[in-house]
Amino acid sequence: MFAVVVGIGSGATLGLLEVIRILGGLRAIVSLLLRGGLAGALALFATDTALVYCDGPPFCRLLLAAVVTALTFFPLAWLLGLTKSLRR
Repeated sequence: MFAVVVGIGSGATLGLLEVIRILGGLRAIVSLLLRGGLAGALALFATDTALVYCDGPPFCRLLLAAVVTALTFFPLAWLLGLTKSLRR
């Protein structure tokens, strides 16, 4: 049992180190997470605001949430340079 835990832990650690190396260090990862979090938070705010004014059936609310989220998150991700980070 201990060997399984050590094996999984070492594999996860090596995988994390490889991701850090590929993305360019911890500073790049933190920057990517902060920009993604900002885009997600703004999309969440826009979606929540749109749903406050919608009194339709659940399917219409779901469709509205999907459209508003897509129309806010994707342009923000492009403006914040998240798509450039994924090309590496």
